Amino acid sequence: NYKEIATSRTVLAAAAESLGLTPEEYGEPRIKLVDQTSIIQFSVYGPSALDAQRRALALYEALKAKLDALRTDEIRWRNRAVRSNIDDVESNLKAARQKLIDLQVASGLSSLEQYKQLVSSIEMLRRQMATTRAEYAEARMQLSTLSAKLNVPLESAAGLLALSADPEFQSLWTAYSAARSQFAENSRRFGPEHPRVLDPRTKKESIRQSLVRLVTERSLAPAATIERLLYATRQGSYVTLLSQLLSKHAESEGLSAKIAEIEIAIADQEERRKKFGVIAAELDDLQRDHLVANAVFSSAVARIDATKSDIYASYPLLQVLEEPTLPEKPSSPRLLFAVIGAAAGCFLATLGWVFAWLHQWF
Repeated sequence: NYKEIATSRTVLAAAAESLGLTPEEYGEPRIKLVDQTSIIQFSVYGPSALDAQRRALALYEALKAKLDALRTDEIRWRNRAVRSNIDDVESNLKAARQKLIDLQVASGLSSLEQYKQLVSSIEMLRRQMATTRAEYAEARMQLSTLSAKLNVPLESAAGLLALSADPEFQSLWTAYSAARSQFAENSRRFGPEHPRVLDPRTKKESIRQSLVRLVTERSLAPAATIERLLYATRQGSYVTLLSQLLSKHAESEGLSAKIAEIEIAIADQEERRKKFGVIAAELDDLQRDHLVANAVFSSAVARIDATKSDIYASYPLLQVLEEPTLPEKPSSPRLLFAVIGAAAGCFLATLGWVFAWLHQWF
C-alpha cells in the first residue's frame, strides 16, 4: 500500500513542487520491499549527489503528509458514520426512557424495588396480624377469668370501682361500718329486743338505704350490686381486681380495633399489589430495554473515543530507519559501460563502412 502511495501522482507532484520542479523533471523513484519485513527502500535520482538527497527528503515529507491526510480523512468519515449511528442509538435511548417515565407517572410505580417493598409490607402486616390476634385472644381469656372470679358483669365493674372512690360513699360507709360493729357487739351482750340492739340495727339499715339510694341516683352501679360493693370495701384485693378487669377490657378493645385496622391495611395493600403486579412486569421489561439502550449508547460513544486514539489503525506510523545518504559517486554513466559502448560503436561504424565500400565495388 505504501509503495503505491509513494509512487502516486499526488505524492510525486507534491515532492516536485516542494523543490520547484515539475513531475517530469523530478522523475520516478525506485522502491524495493524487503521480504518478511515492514521495511521499504527508496532510491531517488538527481543530476547531482546533493540534489538526489534533497529529492529523497522531499519524497519522504510528501509521503508523510499524504499519510496524515489519509488518516484525517479516514477518521472524519468513520466519525461521521459512527455519529450517524449514535443519533439512531440516542433516539432509541430517549424513546426507551420516555416509555419508562410515562409508565411510572401513569401507574405511580417508580421502580421494582417499590413493588418488592409493597410485598414485604404485606408480609409484615400479616405477621403483625398473627401477633395481634394472639395478644387479643390472651387478653380475652384473662378478661373472662377475671369476670368469672369477681362474679360481676363488666358493665357494673366501672360503676363499682368509681363508687368505691366516691367521697360521699366513703363517709356513709364509715358510718355504716361503725353502726354494724356496734350492732354486732351489742347483739352478743343483749337480747334481740334490747334497746341497745335495736338502735344500732335501725341506724345500720338507715345508712344502708342511703347507700342504695346513692348508688341508684348516680347510676354508678345497679342497686343489686351494693352487697358486692360493700364486700369490696372490706377486701382491698377486690378493688384491685376490678381495676385489672377494666384494664384488660380496654386492652382487648384496643387490640380488636388494631386488628380491624390491620385488616383494612392488608386489604388495601393487596389491592395495590394486584394492580401493580402486571405493571411491575411491564416496568421490568422497560427498565431492561432502557439499560440495553444505554449500554449501546455508551458503546457507541466509546467507539468514537477509540477512533480518536487509534489513528494508526489503517495507516501505520512511518519512521525513517536511515536518513537519505549523500552519494559518493554517480550511479551513471559508468566507465566500463562507456568504454564497452564506445568500442561497440566503433566496431559497428567500421563494419558499416566496410559494407558500404564493398557494395560500391561489387
